Amino acid sequence: MKTIETKSKTAMSCIFAITVSCFLFIIIMLSLPDLLFQTYENFFSQDLGNNEKIFILGSSHVYAINPMIVSKYLETNGYKFDVYNLGSPGDDFEERERILDMIIDKKPKVVMYGIEPRAFESAGRTITQTPNNSLPDIGSINELFDVINLGDKKGIIKNPKFALIRTISSPIEKEIQNNPYPNSPFLNFDPDAKKILQPNELKDIKREYVAKINLVEKNSSLHSLNNIIEKLEKNNIKTIIFVTPHSKFYLNSYPENQAKTFQEILSKISEKNGIEIYSLYEKYAEVNVWHDHTHLAVNNNTNFYPEDVASFIIKELEK
Repeated sequence: MKTIETKSKTAMSCIFAITVSCFLFIIIMLSLPDLLFQTYENFFSQDLGNNEKIFILGSSHVYAINPMIVSKYLETNGYKFDVYNLGSPGDDFEERERILDMIIDKKPKVVMYGIEPRAFESAGRTITQTPNNSLPDIGSINELFDVINLGDKKGIIKNPKFALIRTISSPIEKEIQNNPYPNSPFLNFDPDAKKILQPNELKDIKREYVAKINLVEKNSSLHSLNNIIEKLEKNNIKTIIFVTPHSKFYLNSYPENQAKTFQEILSKISEKNGIEIYSLYEKYAEVNVWHDHTHLAVNNNTNFYPEDVASFIIKELEK
């Protein structure tokens, strides 16, 4: 009897501790400024002029896309656009979905999204569909919190890991930082990014951690990206998806089962949204222009990257 009572008390203590911890976490996160959201608000509240616009989204993998080169390439081919590289390191589809109305309000002609395998990794995320079981369906934690109006704090509950990292990694008072190019408000200039590492140096870089990618029917990142594409298309904004380039050092060590799942995700995006997926995934893999395993060096030797991106835009505009 005492053993049962002891176990019961232990279980209750654990539940109480978890409940209190979650409550305190939410209170603390809600009390802190959502600096990332504020940064987006500050940019999109500006007057960007009346010229037709193209927004390029993505993670640090789009850092090397100089929007001025894209704009010049387009103009040479008879298309006049103001091009913005709105890439952000650690880009997250759920975060982009949270600010999607800001993007739509600026009425871009085209939104171009650079994606990669890591964007669909399941680390720290829930799944969009739970396995069938005999218990009553009470909905996922995300669905339960969807009924609560958290305003610009929505991402805290939807992805607490991401929100915590974003909050604690952002200084309360930011110093003024330079951008690598004009029209790249969320990218910070990194002088080291222009350096090209030699193959022997790249070989010695520690292999990047690879988390599991949930399957198509359970991948929450895929769900968010499809939501983004659907809403953009409903607002008559052409959406272009392309896969960002990776080096041979990354591709050669990437698990085969993960690569297969990623390809299935790309097929699903194309099938569901009726769009063509462009790919630079392996195009520059063998070229000696890499800063690390997944980032091209940012210098004149890699101007082919923004030019290739511009060629995808032209192809879509001519359809």
